[in-house]
Amino acid sequence: MSLADPGGRDAAADIDALLGGAPPLSSPAAHAGGKPEDVVARRLAVLVDFWGHEDPGVFAWQDAKPATRHAALVRVQRFTEWLIATFDVREIKPCWVLHPAVVAELWALERLHHATHTVTTDPSAPVVFYNQVPTTRARLRTDTGMDSCTATEHTVQVREVADRVQARRASYDTSERWTASWAWPQVDDAGEAVPAPAHANGGTR
Repeated sequence: MSLADPGGRDAAADIDALLGGAPPLSSPAAHAGGKPEDVVARRLAVLVDFWGHEDPGVFAWQDAKPATRHAALVRVQRFTEWLIATFDVREIKPCWVLHPAVVAELWALERLHHATHTVTTDPSAPVVFYNQVPTTRARLRTDTGMDSCTATEHTVQVREVADRVQARRASYDTSERWTASWAWPQVDDAGEAVPAPAHANGGTR
């Protein structure tokens, strides 16, 4: 089964149906009649049935196809439930799926767990994962916006005001301002000339 064409089904139509909140057209659930009250559970069940637990690997979320993102979310959901139960991770609120930053953080942790618990030449590799868990928990407490939510209420984050976004984007167009600090300096703090290394000019070290 491939993500491009899961199970040989009409992937495009099924993805459109899922994104619209309905079961895939080719799924038996679409023709069974009746609609369960728990929409979240229904959609999750459909995803598990439709894409299974195939490993989508490592990918860029902003560039990924819907099928790839959904396959990853199925794995993240299973991993997160295990994480909460095993480590009593109270930093993860029930609304974690509504926070893109939290999803990305947990996905990255799941990828690390997968990489350090599969066949490896380093028998101590799992320690890398367990050392990362406290760091991830700390970020979940303060850096994802989920800290303002509670066990029973999801708080919608306040977006940036439009003029602030426009001002930041305008600075990208001023190439001299935007890139000056990224260039290799021509002089040092004492005013002496600084020869740029070869790699700064496209060469090698």
